[in-house]
Amino acid sequence: MMKKGRLYCLFALLAVLPAAVFGGCGQRADEGGDPVYDDGIGHYHKYSQTLQMRVGQWVADEKNFPEGQTPEKNDMYDLVEKHTNIKIVPAVKVSVGQTFYDRINELQMSDALPDMTAMDTKTFRDAVEAEQLADLTDVFEQYASPTLKRVIGSNNGLYMDLGSSGGKLYGIPRPATLLDGVSVAWIRKDWIEIADWHNGEGGLAPRTFEELESLAYAFKNRIGAIASATDVSNPYPIAMYKDLVTPFMGIMNAHKAYPGAFIRAEAGGEIKYGTFTPETAAGFKTLNKYQSDGIFSSDWATKATTDIAAESAQGRVGIFIDEFWAPLANQLQGLMGVALSDNPGRLAGADWICVPMPAMAGETMESYSRAEPLEYYAVNKDFYNKEALVILMNFIVEKYNAEGTRENGLGAYFPFETEYKELDGKYSGRSIFNWLPVIIDDPQKNILYSDSLVRAAASGDPAELTGEVRGYYDIMTGNPTTAKERLDKWVWNRIYGEGGSVQAAKRLTANLVPNAYLGAPTPAMNASYAYLKNTLELNRSIQIVTTSMSDSQLSAAMNKFKGDWESNGGAKILEEINRLAA
Repeated sequence: MMKKGRLYCLFALLAVLPAAVFGGCGQRADEGGDPVYDDGIGHYHKYSQTLQMRVGQWVADEKNFPEGQTPEKNDMYDLVEKHTNIKIVPAVKVSVGQTFYDRINELQMSDALPDMTAMDTKTFRDAVEAEQLADLTDVFEQYASPTLKRVIGSNNGLYMDLGSSGGKLYGIPRPATLLDGVSVAWIRKDWIEIADWHNGEGGLAPRTFEELESLAYAFKNRIGAIASATDVSNPYPIAMYKDLVTPFMGIMNAHKAYPGAFIRAEAGGEIKYGTFTPETAAGFKTLNKYQSDGIFSSDWATKATTDIAAESAQGRVGIFIDEFWAPLANQLQGLMGVALSDNPGRLAGADWICVPMPAMAGETMESYSRAEPLEYYAVNKDFYNKEALVILMNFIVEKYNAEGTRENGLGAYFPFETEYKELDGKYSGRSIFNWLPVIIDDPQKNILYSDSLVRAAASGDPAELTGEVRGYYDIMTGNPTTAKERLDKWVWNRIYGEGGSVQAAKRLTANLVPNAYLGAPTPAMNASYAYLKNTLELNRSIQIVTTSMSDSQLSAAMNKFKGDWESNGGAKILEEINRLAA
């Protein structure tokens, strides 16, 4: 049922509040928002007259907008209007982040949503229940371009399912990158050579988790020689962080363990909490052994993440487990900045190789993927031209059309995209995509970039490359003359090149394990999940890893951990999400 706030919105709020604050109360004509009745609407439609669309607009850097540009009137808004005749008008503008989502939630509770806006999962679910959103099922099917359908249909249709309720599409999720959360292992190539280690075929790259473990112990056994050869004090084999992010998750995933995630043992089966499975217990046993054997630094559990990162940047770490973008971070870049400088000293031969996080011998690696949508885009049910959201998205995502050519004018040659690139160059460093109320990236963007760059490098012909990707190619194949240029070349080759991190992570994408519950927080989650996740689970996990214990002691510790988790709200959470997922 529609909330009773409708009449209050019409007769009271509009009488006392500025029109720019609230939207979605059913009035359009007096705000210049008359419907446009066009026939023959196509994927890249330009309306026959101006269509005003009042939106929720986040603002990332209002004080730093270029001269002549504002959140309410800027060149990105003008670009959209030029090509679509959609005039974007902020009904509300709020700082980007949770503050924005909280404000949209307030508007939803007041039944005052703008014509179109982004919203978080909770607000989206509440708005669907309150019947405030337009049914986009037919307009998406009819008007979405092939590129948009591919993007939103990715991850085996996960995002279409999440945006739907009762078989109807009410919101278009913003997909996360396909590689988000997928672990790869970065390994010091010079350490491998110093330790004189080889895999079973005589190569330098571990192919199984057992080989990765063997390499870590080879580093430990030759740590003195490594320290002497690289002139680095107190090196150690593997970096571990006390917030238990990718190093922890990568090792757990190799055991087919998914702590902190809701998982299903089989399709349609009961949702369980991944921290309390036999596989997770086996992962803890491995981590506990590594701690006892000195594979990690002895004090990682008491150090800030930035301190561990600094140790890696100083050359003290042999194996760094993280995501594909790690060469952009100080952990890898700091070391290479010295190695590629004019005065590298004994770090002249330092380098990192990248391999997919390996599974146990004979097993297939099934990596956890953080597939949760970044937000949902929805249309107020009272906005007549609900297809306008789909058309706007068509223009934004067309750059990801791999079939685009100069002849057909699509993809990188799409006029909207070519003009966007000009603006991006004009306002370099300004992240002008943030000026629009909709952001849609292809979840496979980085894979597509890497594949095209690898092909171009192999053939020596960059003709297929345009824009941003061509820029990467020029850096990756250039002849650097300064330390900064040498470092940039190293970074982008290690990310997008042959043997780089995107190609390594790509090999794991066929067997990703997503979170089994991506819905709005349940009452029990609101009451206790933050404590369970950020305090109880974090502290107990660190305690289990860092405390020397026998197998029976580990089993007892895991049983107590599970009991405490369940009694502090975890059991209720599982009950609620299984009821919702049934």
